[in-house]
Amino acid sequence: MKITAIVNGISSQLDTCLEELNSVSENIQVRITQNHGDATLFAQDACNSGTEFIIVCGGDGTLNESVNGMLMSQNPKCLFGLYPIGSANDYAHVIGGGTISQLIACAKNKTQESVDIGVIRWSAQQRYFCNISAAGIGAEIAATFNARRFKMGIRLNYYSAIIQWLSMYSAPNLEIRIDGKSLRGKTLLSAIGKGVYAGNGLALLPQSELNDGSLGLTMATNVGVIDFIRFQGRLKKGKRINDARVQYLKGTQIEIQVIDGTLAIDADGEFIARIKKGESISYSILKNELNFVRPNTDTRVTI
Repeated sequence: MKITAIVNGISSQLDTCLEELNSVSENIQVRITQNHGDATLFAQDACNSGTEFIIVCGGDGTLNESVNGMLMSQNPKCLFGLYPIGSANDYAHVIGGGTISQLIACAKNKTQESVDIGVIRWSAQQRYFCNISAAGIGAEIAATFNARRFKMGIRLNYYSAIIQWLSMYSAPNLEIRIDGKSLRGKTLLSAIGKGVYAGNGLALLPQSELNDGSLGLTMATNVGVIDFIRFQGRLKKGKRINDARVQYLKGTQIEIQVIDGTLAIDADGEFIARIKKGESISYSILKNELNFVRPNTDTRVTI
């Protein structure tokens, strides 16, 4: 089996990861990212070169880039495994992970599962995502977090960014259409996806499942700092918020049009675009598109 490991070169767990990769007997091609976009190029090259199994050693962003690279390749059916050493590892809370040896054993034994992925289309562009795409304040929070990720601790960075944006954000006026149903109004956050957690363990999409052929959509309107503090316990426990300002929906086709204001968009925690008044963005699903190994024993790497 031809194996490639794509490793997040700025992870605090980089040395541990490389030691584990070097300790296994298999011949693994190791590619270490240094810049944004490296994982996309590495995955595309690996799949075009006959790689059968990609081990993503990183977090949600590294996985997102790697999956996009694989789907851009001539061999878009590579098997994936996750060794989660990123900043938040939100998708790993759902898909799980394992040691390098466990992941390789599962790949050889074909202990795998096919999961859905989402597709985002806007302005003649397209991006795939595994976990969650945040539209609105969530994308602004992600951009702020990423811009200062080396200046403070991970948890402080996330929570201070959340409070900062809740204090200053002006919600755009949107029309959101989900499977033909139309919802209009000022919307603070729209979270769309297949995973459950984003923002370092906040359950934005507790209604989502990995392979049910649908996208979860959670919408929040006029929520402030005090509300976030009050809701935090339920968000961390994966429970729904019992508040009329928060709606939980599911569907297969979602379109967001900006009626007034500007809407920021991210994909798996990575900022990708801002769309303006009159512009729109759409979300759809690719059923069972990504093949993942999932060890029975979950040994996720935490930081």
